[in-house]
Amino acid sequence: MIQNAMPLSQNEAHRKAIQAKARLLKALANPVRLCIMEQLVQNGEMNVSEMVNCMGVSQSLISQHLAKLRDQGFVNAERRGTLVFYSCKNNALSELIQFLTHSETH
Repeated sequence: MIQNAMPLSQNEAHRKAIQAKARLLKALANPVRLCIMEQLVQNGEMNVSEMVNCMGVSQSLISQHLAKLRDQGFVNAERRGTLVFYSCKNNALSELIQFLTHSETH
């Protein structure tokens, strides 16, 4: 370790980056949102009515969680006629979701 190097806890830019990453992980910590993301990663794109089997919640609750996922930049939304189709926004996020949902917990 370089003696003059600032500890990470005192590096403001690093601390802000860590806090931002923690907020993203917090958004995924909700079981319904994680289930939605898992379905999108597995199936490509889906509309709200196709996601209602996720954790047994209502279509309106799925929509509310999708709004939070959109706000976090996790999903793309594309309107086609009267339906909106959602998909996972990027490959790195898709890989994280796959890791989280396919890892065995011991």
